Amino acid sequence: MRSHQAWGVVVAVVLAWMAWAAQPGKVATAAGAVAVDATTTSASKTRGPGEWSEPGRWPRWDDSRLRQHSSLRASQPDGAFTLDSAGRLRPDRALRDRFDYYLALIGEASLGDIRHLLSLDMQAQQLGPGAATEVAQLFEAYLRLQQVSAALSGQRGPLLQRLLERRRMRQDILGEPVAQAFYGEDQVSEDQQLAQLKIALDPVLSEAEKRTRLEALQQQALKSDPVWRQEMTAVRLEQMTAMLDRSAAEPAERHRQRARIWGPEAADRLAALDLERLHWQQRVERYQQQRAALLRDAAMSAEQQQAALQALGDKGFSPREQQRLRAWLSADAGQPGD
Repeated sequence: MRSHQAWGVVVAVVLAWMAWAAQPGKVATAAGAVAVDATTTSASKTRGPGEWSEPGRWPRWDDSRLRQHSSLRASQPDGAFTLDSAGRLRPDRALRDRFDYYLALIGEASLGDIRHLLSLDMQAQQLGPGAATEVAQLFEAYLRLQQVSAALSGQRGPLLQRLLERRRMRQDILGEPVAQAFYGEDQVSEDQQLAQLKIALDPVLSEAEKRTRLEALQQQALKSDPVWRQEMTAVRLEQMTAMLDRSAAEPAERHRQRARIWGPEAADRLAALDLERLHWQQRVERYQQQRAALLRDAAMSAEQQQAALQALGDKGFSPREQQRLRAWLSADAGQPGD
């Protein structure tokens, strides 16, 4: 999920930057902007962090301004500069996250300022000249990729074609190793989308065959996803607990059924949770009985009843438990809470 959100954020940021840059007086200088044509990409490959100075109209940002007066104030940079044992840069998803962190300043800072902040970051991390130069070159390539991606996102066409074009574009601009390092997580999801689209668009298959193959593909993909496995475990647990509740199963039977699927240790923990839930329900029932009695007391004024209800809640529940109590009672009544 994170990877898809990051992709959307970056594309939106670059689109905003392109709109901002098109305004009179807002165009970055040729030294600071990265053009979308191939000649700029070729030139950027020889550009190192020492050549990132920009004589533009914007004041030069420093770390103090970033930390105190920008939209990134009070934040820590995402990602990292990963080096191998010899001090060489090892491109990975963390480096892409670092780039995205600084690119979030587009609209506040010029590209020259963003490059300068990234350069200061590299100095603070004590990157060697070789690693720093490679970071600078990859940043230029990554920026170009975002600009081309922003242009592509505005085009219409079959989704299958656009997914394939997106992948080809990453490989052409970043190179296959860096594209895999930056977008490996995204590409797993894209592979699933591509496979689904190929089935859905296959003119030879009937609708029933497409549905069968798509369901099988989905199950295969989900079973390899650890997040899905956790979610499915939670769903099965909730379903089994509800079934055991409806059948009024004894504790020993609940333990046996759960141990058969999740093992004895998990069944022990679930039994402890059952006990906690039972105690909570008993406390809520006592509260409801006492609350009903207070509301039936005709001798008390509305103000007195409200004070007595507050005292009743304070006596039986902690502040956090009172929030849970209100939610529980609202759900039980089938109406929104206060």
